Formats: sequence, C-alpha cells, structure tokens
Amino acid sequence: MSWTFDISNEELAVILEAGFIYRDAGRYDHARDIFQGVRALAPGSEVPEVGLGTLAFQQGEFGQAARHYHRALERNPQSAWAHAHLGELALFSKDKEKARDHLRTALELDPAGEFGRMARDLLRLAETVTFR
Repeated sequence: MSWTFDISNEELAVILEAGFIYRDAGRYDHARDIFQGVRALAPGSEVPEVGLGTLAFQQGEFGQAARHYHRALERNPQSAWAHAHLGELALFSKDKEKARDHLRTALELDPAGEFGRMARDLLRLAETVTFR
C-alpha cells in the first residue's frame, strides 16, 4: 500500500518547529523522528537535513552532523543555512580555514538575513579564538 500526502509548506514549517522544540528540550529521539518524517514528506528540501545536522551537532556527533549538512547542500547548494552550520562545525573542529570558507559562502548567499548574521558572528569568533 502506498501513502500520498498533500501537505502545505506552512504545515511542514509547524512540524519542523516542533522538531526544533524537541531538540532544544533534549528530547532527541522525538526530534529525530520529526526531522526524518519531514525528510520523507519533502525529500528535495535541505531543511530536515540541516535539522538532523543540528541535532547531531548538539549531541556532539560531529561526523554525523557533517554528513547531514553535506546532504543538505546536495539538495540545495545555495543553502546559506547549511554553509553557516558547516562553518560552525569546522570551527568547533578547530579547522579555522574550512570554517572561514563556509562562513564566507553563507555570508555571500545571505548577506542581510539570519544565516548571514550567524556567519558574520562566527567569522568574528574565528578571528578571536586560538586553538592549542
């Protein structure tokens, strides 16, 4: 039996928001289920992959986070959101050059938006932090 769903972008946004709320509340299994469900409903969207990446990142699973962010970029190479999070991940992995590359790309793609601001803030952090 095959299921088909006709779901609006607004409905997907509400479902995704629930996933982020569960993630932030530490209910990781629920968040993962939601993001995977949205991925099944919208397989061409990078958004659930970024959501899964942020979930993995928050749990310290950096390799898994990177895989999700790269899958997001496969779906949308112009995703400032995915680039900003890859930059953040690279910074946490102490790779400032890779971080700068992704963050500059995010800033170019979204200079005045939320992800551009995130990238700008992380670029400032990259300039001030030193690793041993």
